[in-house]
Amino acid sequence: MTRRPKARTFASNDEFFAFVRSIGERLVERGFEPQAEPILLSMRGFYTTSSEAFGEIGLALGKTVKWKAAFPKDIAEDLETAVATVKKVLPGFR
Repeated sequence: MTRRPKARTFASNDEFFAFVRSIGERLVERGFEPQAEPILLSMRGFYTTSSEAFGEIGLALGKTVKWKAAFPKDIAEDLETAVATVKKVLPGFR
């Protein structure tokens, strides 16, 4: 049976954004620069609403999650948690 990733509760949007940024940075540190690029680019964006930020970050995570089988377990799990958190914040997000 596969485990369903759990959304995590963050104290603030900034805490979530730092968590996502750390995923991208750890991917780069471990040699996955091309896969980290969408995440790191999304973190440089300027968004007018938090919904817009979560949507753009969610799209970037979606581009990266398809590679998760190649990632170290800790990064893959954090990536799943980040995606689950975006889905919790934006219920219609796929």
